[in-house]
Amino acid sequence: MNNQNNLSARLVAGIVLIALGALFLLDNYGIINFSLPNFLFHWEYILIGIGIYILSTSQNKTAGIILIAVGALNLFPGSWPLLLVGLGAYIILKRNSSVNNYVDPNFVSTGETESTDSETQNTNDIIDDVSIFGGGTKRVTSNNFKGGKLTAIFGGSEVHFENSLLKKKKNEIEQYRSNG
Repeated sequence: MNNQNNLSARLVAGIVLIALGALFLLDNYGIINFSLPNFLFHWEYILIGIGIYILSTSQNKTAGIILIAVGALNLFPGSWPLLLVGLGAYIILKRNSSVNNYVDPNFVSTGETESTDSETQNTNDIIDDVSIFGGGTKRVTSNNFKGGKLTAIFGGSEVHFENSLLKKKKNEIEQYRSNG
């Protein structure tokens, strides 16, 4: 995510919080009568709101979609078959990820191949890892590491970069954590 989008998201979130705080303060002193509907504070709506925020600000949309789906399915328990329809449509329409198919002609392997059951060898220049209710250990060995995306929901990932060199210019790891 570039800095301009991050700044815009922070600005909007800050303005909304300041406005809500001011309205609640004026309500507490009896200057105005302000209240939000009680249903907005149910956990399903909070999950949907966080999911929408993640979808709008993050390049990794998976966590946002999961949170929206969990919130919506708990709001409308009879609509669980829509999850199957959505999953099927996603599988059919999913474009191949550029992260998984990326091949750098200038990549130089370090030749290291050791790995254990709990750790996997990753020799790509870009990392993309999602951990939901679990986690793992990744070892990145790249002479031109560019960055990537890490997502952890009720879990976590351990990433080792000991034998890696950063790409010249810009390197960025986007991360999303929730209860992990």
